[in-house]
Amino acid sequence: ENITSMQNVTLTYDATQKDGPYVSDILGNVLHYPNPISITNTIPPVYTSSTTIYSGNSTNNKIIELSFDVDISQNTDTDLCGNDFDLTIDGVSPGINSISIVNGKVQITTIDNIVSMEDISFKYTQSGISTSHMKDNNGNSVVSFITRKTIQNTIPPFFDPVYPPRITNAEPFKIRIQFNVPLTNNIYNNNLLPSSFSLQQYQQQQNQQQQTLLHTINSIDISN
Repeated sequence: ENITSMQNVTLTYDATQKDGPYVSDILGNVLHYPNPISITNTIPPVYTSSTTIYSGNSTNNKIIELSFDVDISQNTDTDLCGNDFDLTIDGVSPGINSISIVNGKVQITTIDNIVSMEDISFKYTQSGISTSHMKDNNGNSVVSFITRKTIQNTIPPFFDPVYPPRITNAEPFKIRIQFNVPLTNNIYNNNLLPSSFSLQQYQQQQNQQQQTLLHTINSIDISN
């Protein structure tokens, strides 16, 4: 099996527990190390995955998190260099506000919001400045990878703030809801359940808003 970064590797050699041949010098003195000897593990961390971090709101969705097979050392937190990361969003290099280590993972914070459906990818080129390298707790640096890695974009669609839901006189029975990205008729949006939605009507009565539940929703569909 492969040895991975941060594994503790030791070696023992006890000739008394085995039949020959033995490891020995030219004079026939047999190697004898019955107690474990620590072996320095120089295997670097291996990139495993990356994803955006959804803030729970339509704003402040700016964090991309990179994961490796071991924790990245907190000691490299202040030295990580944005120039080592070739990050693109829809083919354009975004502004990077900061790079930090959080719970052993690398977090890249962009200047602008990340939006649903944007294609995000990156590659990493280890610079010649050793203090800017991503390292494990043994000081082993992440090796450059020039093949671009796709970052999973988990930011959901939001109601379009410019064009709020509306009802028109031409179709008073239909509510149109626009989002900040186009929705598609795919496996996720087929057979949308009306029971997942509810409508309330608010009426002003004697300086108070009265809430009433509207009629049952007949159908939900995606168009245009």
